[in-house]
Amino acid sequence: MKKLLLKSTLLLCALIAGSLNGWADNFVINTTNFDKPNSGSGYAAYDGDHTINDITITSKNVMIQSAKLQFKSTPGYLYNKTAMPGSITQITIDTGANLKIYVGTSANSETTEVTSGAAITGNNTYFKVKSNGSTGTAVSITVSYSSSSSDPIPVTGISLNKDELSLAVGEKFTLTPTIAPADATNRNISWESDNEEVATVTDGEVTAVAVGTATITVTTEDGSKTATCDVTVTAAPVASATLDFTSNDDWGFPTTKTASEDSFSNGTYTIKLKGSTSTTNGYYFDTEANNLLLGKTDATLTFPIFTFNVKKIVVYGNEGASGSVTFNIFVGSEAVSTSATSSKVTHDFAIEEASQAAGTKYILKVTNNNNMRISKIEVYGYETTPAVTADGWATYVTTNPCRFEEGDAYIVKSASDKVYLQSVTDVPNNTPVLLKGEGAKTANVLPSASAISNELAISNGGSIDGYVLAKKSGVVGFYKWDGGSLTSGKVYLPSSSVTSAHEFLGLDFDGETTGVAEVTNTNLTNNTDGIFDLQGRKVAHPTKGLYIMNGRKVIVK
Repeated sequence: MKKLLLKSTLLLCALIAGSLNGWADNFVINTTNFDKPNSGSGYAAYDGDHTINDITITSKNVMIQSAKLQFKSTPGYLYNKTAMPGSITQITIDTGANLKIYVGTSANSETTEVTSGAAITGNNTYFKVKSNGSTGTAVSITVSYSSSSSDPIPVTGISLNKDELSLAVGEKFTLTPTIAPADATNRNISWESDNEEVATVTDGEVTAVAVGTATITVTTEDGSKTATCDVTVTAAPVASATLDFTSNDDWGFPTTKTASEDSFSNGTYTIKLKGSTSTTNGYYFDTEANNLLLGKTDATLTFPIFTFNVKKIVVYGNEGASGSVTFNIFVGSEAVSTSATSSKVTHDFAIEEASQAAGTKYILKVTNNNNMRISKIEVYGYETTPAVTADGWATYVTTNPCRFEEGDAYIVKSASDKVYLQSVTDVPNNTPVLLKGEGAKTANVLPSASAISNELAISNGGSIDGYVLAKKSGVVGFYKWDGGSLTSGKVYLPSSSVTSAHEFLGLDFDGETTGVAEVTNTNLTNNTDGIFDLQGRKVAHPTKGLYIMNGRKVIVK
C-alpha cells in the first residue's frame, strides 16, 4: 500500500493539474501567475510547472496587492469549483487576517468552519475563504491535503454536451466538456475554431459571427484527446413588425398624461392605448426621454392584428425607467407569456404555442402600480406551409414576405423541355414557389422582401393554358393542364413560359430530371401512361432509343 503524501497548495486551487514529474509542494501567488484578480470564474495561476484552474472570485472586493491576496470587505470570497485531488488536512492564513475558513464536500459551501493552522479531519475536498465583514490585510493562504497516490491519473477521453449546434448571427452558446475519467489529474484543455470568421470560441463559449459553418475542437493537454462540435450559423432573425416609439412624428401621441382609450397610427400599424383604470395615471409621449410612458395597473397597449403566427414579442425599455414595474402579454384576460419586471431593460416574451395563431389580438398590460417606458417593440412571426408529401415536391403561395431555409423553396427561372429551378431564400408576399423535401416548412416572416423574377403564376379560378405540378406513374413534374378551370390560388406554369408544346416537363434540379432513376430493357405492352422522349414529348410510335415509360428510363430495341 502506497503511503499517504502530504501536499500543499494555495487556496485558489479548484483543480490542481499535476505534471508527470510529480506535484508542486507550494504555490506562491503573485501578480504574474494570477492573471485576473477581479470578479469571475475560470481563472488560472501557475508556478511554471503546474496550473491551477477553475478559480471562482465572487466580488471585486478580492484583489492582488503586494503579491498577495487582499479581501477588502464583505461579501468577497473565493472557493474551488472542482474537488481537490485529496482530503484537506490543514488551511493556514497569515496572522491577523480577518477571514473565515470553511471546508466541505461541495463547492461554495459553509458547512464546517475551521481555524487557521488547525488539523482538519474527514474527506473534505472543497474549501472557501470569506471576508469577515471588514477590510482585511493582504494575505497568503496555504491549503494542505493528503492523496493516496503520487502517480498522476491519465486522461482517457473527452466529450462535449453538443456535437452539433445551430446559432443565428450574434447568438452565443457555452459548450461543456466532460473529461474521462472523472478523477483524471491533468484536466487542462484548449479550444479552437477552424473558421473564426463564422464562429469563435473562448473557454467553451461559442459566438456566432457570420453565416456559414465551423468546427469547434476541444483538446486535452494530457494525451491530446479531442472532441468536436459542428456549428451552423444562420442569418440573424429579422423582426416581422416593428413599433418604434423613439419619435412621435408619425404616431401623434399626447404629450400630457391621458387615461382614456384611444387609437394611434404611424401609417403602417394602428395600436390602441388605455391608461390605468384604478388611478389617474395614463400614457403620454415623453419628449425629453423620447419614449412612450404607460401606467399604471391595468394600463394597456393593444397590438395590431397580424396576418402571421407570432412566436415572440420583444419589448425594449429605457435606462431611466422604473425597475419595479411588472407587465406581461395577454390574450383577453389570460397571460400568454412569462411576466417581466423592470422597464429599464429589454424583455423577450415567448408566446405560448396555443396562442401563436395569426389573427390573435395581443395586449401588453401593466400589472402593478408603476409606470413603464417603451422605446420599441419587435414582433417575430412565421408561416407554416402545408406538409410536403413523400413525393418530395409541392407548390405554395406566401401570404407574407418570408425567409425560407436554404434549399427549401424554389422558383422557375426558365422552361423549355424542362423546368429549370432556382433556390430562393427571401420571398415577397403572394409569390408562388416550389417546396422541396418532406414535411411542413416553417418560414420566418419578414417586414419586406425584394421582388423576384418568377415564371410561376397563380390561378384566379378560371381556365388556364399551362402546366400543373403532378405525379403520374411515379414521375413528378409539370403536366399539361386539360384547359378547364383551375381552383383559385393554385400554382401553375403558363404555356407562354415554354418554348414548344410538351405533355410533360421534368424538374431540373442539380442536373437531373426528378423521378426518373434507372435504365432497363422492357417491351411496350407494359406501358400504362404513354411513352415520352427525354425532352418530355409524348411519342406514339417509339423507335430504337432511350425513353421515359411508367416513370422509368427504358431502352427500346
